[in-house]
Amino acid sequence: MTGTLVKNVEGVYSPRSDKVNCQSIVQYVIEAAGLSVDSLGDQDLAEKFIDAAAGSDAVIPAHIPRHKLIPFGTPILDLVRAHLQKPDTWKYPSSKVLAEWAANRGMDKDAADRVAVRSIDVGVTSPRDIENIHSWMKRMIQEDENVMPLGMTAICIKPLRIPSSDLQRINNATRKNPAVTLHTSEEQLRQDKDAKDETTPTKNDWVSIPAHILIGNRHSWALSITIPIIEEAKGLFYVKPLPQKELVSLLNNFPAVIGIDTKDDINMIESTAPQLGIGTVYLNRFVEIETVMVMCGWFHRSQSRIAVSYIMLGTPLNRLSLTADQRLWRSFEALPRALKALLLFDLKWIHFISRLLVICLRKEVIPDPDVMCTLSDCRQKEYLTWWGQWILFTATSVFPDCAKVISATTRKELLDSLRGLGEDASPLPSPPRRIVALQSVTAQSATLTEGGARFLHIEREWALQSFQVFRQQAVPGFTHLFDGEVTDIVMLRVRFGQSGFRTLDHRRRLHPRAKYYLNLHPSLPLKKVEIDMGKFSLSQLLSVLKQARHSFNEGMLEWGRTNLPLIDELFEICRKDPVIAKKVRAIYEPL
Repeated sequence: MTGTLVKNVEGVYSPRSDKVNCQSIVQYVIEAAGLSVDSLGDQDLAEKFIDAAAGSDAVIPAHIPRHKLIPFGTPILDLVRAHLQKPDTWKYPSSKVLAEWAANRGMDKDAADRVAVRSIDVGVTSPRDIENIHSWMKRMIQEDENVMPLGMTAICIKPLRIPSSDLQRINNATRKNPAVTLHTSEEQLRQDKDAKDETTPTKNDWVSIPAHILIGNRHSWALSITIPIIEEAKGLFYVKPLPQKELVSLLNNFPAVIGIDTKDDINMIESTAPQLGIGTVYLNRFVEIETVMVMCGWFHRSQSRIAVSYIMLGTPLNRLSLTADQRLWRSFEALPRALKALLLFDLKWIHFISRLLVICLRKEVIPDPDVMCTLSDCRQKEYLTWWGQWILFTATSVFPDCAKVISATTRKELLDSLRGLGEDASPLPSPPRRIVALQSVTAQSATLTEGGARFLHIEREWALQSFQVFRQQAVPGFTHLFDGEVTDIVMLRVRFGQSGFRTLDHRRRLHPRAKYYLNLHPSLPLKKVEIDMGKFSLSQLLSVLKQARHSFNEGMLEWGRTNLPLIDELFEICRKDPVIAKKVRAIYEPL
């Protein structure tokens, strides 16, 4: 059965649908609190939204059914929390950390008071302070890795659009005259007497410069970097700084980062940093969060930020205020409290979503830590450090081909849409070898949101195939994890002491120590359960189970095992009939 994380949701999350978009959500959240949405600036709108959303993790518009807005009825964050409470699964992140994530999933205008934020104002912060901040950043990243080994840090970059002529004047600025007037609109250009002889730039003549770089997790720490823009009565001015090798060293030693539209943002930093007087900068590896979503099986129509926020976290998202009235070039300390909160939420959003996605993919590809760590002869943390690096190597420089993502109808087609880029920035004709390898190890066990028959042996047996596949996908520094051989002793451990599936014949006499094995009890009735879904009722169901000599739970699980395509129909009936839902609730997780 092909496992996916989030399918397309027709009629709600759609490019042509206005039922769920940022404006409608923000308006509903504010009006639901008895407030009004007027022609407000970003700061006022942000304050109203945060005040209105503070009372609830999720404010769901009344005109949209909950199962349409959150297709599984429960945000994926909470599904992950439940899954990682099981005793036989991965221990990173811990239940305590996930509980903290859940408690802090929403927006809070006092967030900046609880997060350690260090700021670098380019051209103002001293070299010594930059070195201290660099060391602090490394410690914070290591703390994040101790919580959940991943090897990627969330990044959020806010650009400022200016005419290319402004950027050229910045490049030509001298120490004697370092200040350059900035124009952020065509009207400003027309009114500027010094620029009156210049041709008004076309759409292609505008460029973006990195006004504000934010890196961290927002949950406990964040580093803010802003460029030297000052505001006076006459407008905005860029004061070209003297190069600082400490700042260049910090940027060149950034960790691998993950974010939204990261490729364009990284290119923007690297291409404009020399002209802005910062110096020559080459950032480390980067990953697009959309790439990881596609790797997990997240279909196109549910990929808008507002959709992802509800489905993953269960929280509304305000994107309307994040231009900050065109003042995001301000240092973090100078921003109003509400805009600080929204900026930090943007960073937290990337941090939480990226890690939850990797956990979901982990659940599907390497679901059994006992087998994987036994085969690799290591502890969980070392194995998951390799797993994070494997995701990083797989997703780096790989991007979804939009046309193929939109038309994809299966998990295989989704993975096929991930391509590297050629010299002309066009998609290559086939997926990279690591994506091909991922195709061979996905969809063999249940995902967190789409099930199948959950036989423990299948997950453990499939781990042997995954081990062989990953052995061919070397990651520098971790090749020793795949040096081992699959011996008979290892196979016995994988199969709980059995030499093969045939030894699980229920007709075989039980061994005195059979309680340690995964045997079927001889008294287990195996008569097939057949239910007419067109005439489904509780009385009919109980009658069928009685004739088959099954208890309710036992019989329904046997029916689910042999009727996988009908399980979705059963859940749909449960949504409409609370009596049946209550009866089935105890076996929801196994189904």
